[in-house]
Amino acid sequence: MFRELLHDQQQVIGHDHPDTLDTRNNIASLTLETGEPQDALRLYCELLLDYERVLDSDHPDMLNTRDNIAFIVSKRAEHSVGGCGVSDLD
Repeated sequence: MFRELLHDQQQVIGHDHPDTLDTRNNIASLTLETGEPQDALRLYCELLLDYERVLDSDHPDMLNTRDNIAFIVSKRAEHSVGGCGVSDLD
């Protein structure tokens, strides 16, 4: 359902619209909840790159995404799940 919504949002309001970015965040969250941390990490990292382009560095959505990435990396470190390669996650 979210993927269908995402497609429609990208077509109608654009890839960088806050609602579109929120839907991408929801997809990443659901991906994590369904037990796919590597896929969720990839989605969050892609989202973070777009947030960095569109939002201020201290915007709550960007900070939340960075927190989600840090959570996945810290919880899955023993399973060799890497990070985004984004240096400012420390």
